[in-house]
Amino acid sequence: MIWVPFLHWYQPPNQTREIILKVIKESYDPAISLLERYLNARITLNVNGCLTEQIVAIQPALLERIKTLVLAGQIELAASAKYHPLLPLLPKSEIERQINLNIETNRHYFGDIYKPLGFFPPELAFSNELAEVASRMGFKWIILDEISLDGSLENEGCAKIYQHKNFPNLTLFFSDRQISHTIRSTDKLEASSFWSEVKGKIQKSQYLITANDGETFGHHFKHREEILEFAFEDHEIQLFTLSQIKRKFAKKLQSIIPQAGTWETTEENIKQKNPFPLWKDPKNKIHKLQWLLTEIAIHAVEQVEKPEDDSGLVYASSRNHLDRGLHSCHYWWASAYPWWNPDIIIEGSTELIRSIRSLPELPASIKQKAEKIYAEISKTTWQWHWGDVAQKKIKKYDSLYRSKVV
Repeated sequence: MIWVPFLHWYQPPNQTREIILKVIKESYDPAISLLERYLNARITLNVNGCLTEQIVAIQPALLERIKTLVLAGQIELAASAKYHPLLPLLPKSEIERQINLNIETNRHYFGDIYKPLGFFPPELAFSNELAEVASRMGFKWIILDEISLDGSLENEGCAKIYQHKNFPNLTLFFSDRQISHTIRSTDKLEASSFWSEVKGKIQKSQYLITANDGETFGHHFKHREEILEFAFEDHEIQLFTLSQIKRKFAKKLQSIIPQAGTWETTEENIKQKNPFPLWKDPKNKIHKLQWLLTEIAIHAVEQVEKPEDDSGLVYASSRNHLDRGLHSCHYWWASAYPWWNPDIIIEGSTELIRSIRSLPELPASIKQKAEKIYAEISKTTWQWHWGDVAQKKIKKYDSLYRSKVV
């Protein structure tokens, strides 16, 4: 069988040095060491630009090792959005800006070897508006979750390659949800048993695409890098990058229009036409407030014209706070389904309000409206935390979902 592993490396822009070092030690360094040891190994890797900057500041030697593996053909680098926003929820102008920021940052640090052919949307969050932007920006492929194929899971069709009906230059790859989810969500996973079951399901002539956070392998789950090592050692498993798979298998492709979704979207979410509930649930009061503040911040930066002389960096500061404040984490932690962290929720909203506060030309009425929303986010967050709202949502999740093995 052929395995096409996609690894996504990301840490929030406000992550601490201590956590970055811990993740490097537990996940990033072991993965790179395995690639250095097994010359047959291949992965497709995305490193979000905000993490690239943190790696360069903390452990630049790691970046040099990645470069060496890219030049050796063992790593294919993919593009993404610099600060890890949930792209389908943003205006096209912000989508394009985040992608361009990511390209600029990674090209600055990786140099000319950073020439991504494909695109990884954070959380595999897809919409056809995003596909239009990705196609227009020249990407040749995009990776999606299985549910975006037709709104269902356990679909054998995800083991095929497609092209977008409206943007035929854009090849569509689909990650196998069940197997990817097993890797990133099962508490105890023994490598040989896992691969034995996978090989029993995937025919020798078939390929398997998985997509997971790079932090899964060692940081989130101790010893999970053994899943990689076992595959790298197993002569029955061939390793390919996504572009290699495209060259080998993408002949005459079926054209489809995928559905909106993420790697966490359920079939029930699709039926309810609510594909992004962990980041924007119409029934979640905090989400409603967060997106009201987000929309004000985006509109404020848009309506204030960038001055010819921004020597005081007033506009640049506002723009930077907005770029950082769009990262998906603070919306996700507000879902309480099952993850919950009041501090991260408020830190994200603080970036957004600082973006608004930094614009002296903005009318006071808009600033006052934003401040009220910001205060309400903080108030509601702590009410949920010290009351029982967050815990009830967490318990509901626990009662509905359990880690599933292959």
